[in-house]
Amino acid sequence: MISWIIRAYFLAFSVLIFSKAPRVIEIDSPKYEKGAGLFHNLLIVVGALDYIEKHPFNSLSVDYKDQGRFFEKEKGSNWWNYYFKPINIGSMKGKLKCLTDAEKAHFGNSSLYFMNRKRACYLISKYIRLKTNLIAEIKAFQKKHFYGFYMIGVHYRGTDKYKEAQKVSYETLLKKVTCCLDSNRSKNPKVFLATDDIEAKKFLEKHLGSNIITQNILYSSGTVGVHYRYKGYLLGKCAVMDAYLLSKCHQLIRTSSNLSAVSAYLNPSLLVTNLNAIFTEHLTPKEINKLNELNRVN
Repeated sequence: MISWIIRAYFLAFSVLIFSKAPRVIEIDSPKYEKGAGLFHNLLIVVGALDYIEKHPFNSLSVDYKDQGRFFEKEKGSNWWNYYFKPINIGSMKGKLKCLTDAEKAHFGNSSLYFMNRKRACYLISKYIRLKTNLIAEIKAFQKKHFYGFYMIGVHYRGTDKYKEAQKVSYETLLKKVTCCLDSNRSKNPKVFLATDDIEAKKFLEKHLGSNIITQNILYSSGTVGVHYRYKGYLLGKCAVMDAYLLSKCHQLIRTSSNLSAVSAYLNPSLLVTNLNAIFTEHLTPKEINKLNELNRVN
């Protein structure tokens, strides 16, 4: 998937870039990867917001209609509005421009691989607002589990992620988390674990016991991503809460993922340790040099 997405970085947007006629740019659900994950979709929006700010004669609308993994008929036709307040920016006058999948991929992956954390934080803070009920739930969880502790956020993306980034062993993850716990003993440390991999959760709980805090919701195993096993509102809600809770931690240990990249964007001062990076065999040396800090092992 990555190779054609990276190539789209150079091929997309000829219509958008060279036309100065007012356009209403509409983002709907990607057709690739059965609509893609929630945070790839969010990063598509971030990339489009960056474009709109640089080309303000355009307008932007986000409407995922009845498509994608998170759609649930009873919740409404646009799943974006289940979690975030509606986005309609600009006069909404002009010729309708529906993004192609290549353009969506460009927006999403340019945000993930090449955007500065402060720039991403600015765009998210200004335009992407959580629904009030989710803010309340995140604050309640934080008050119950985080207050009084030095929180080490851990995001382990397992299952099908090996296709895009080198797999990190459970032992390597445990070693890094244990080291972080030991170096912060005087601060009363705890670990908030967000993962799609039930075996990773069991492994860390076996070795770290009561030091581990989780939401205890949806997981997967083997090489099947959690977003392929489940669908609907709850799937997206779990992911959104994980991302925002990770951003509330004092530091973050992560594997390559859209979800924890957004956590780092939400809090650009968050100390982040990257355990792996995307496969770069399809990138030129010049492109690799442009990768942001979230795509470099440290």
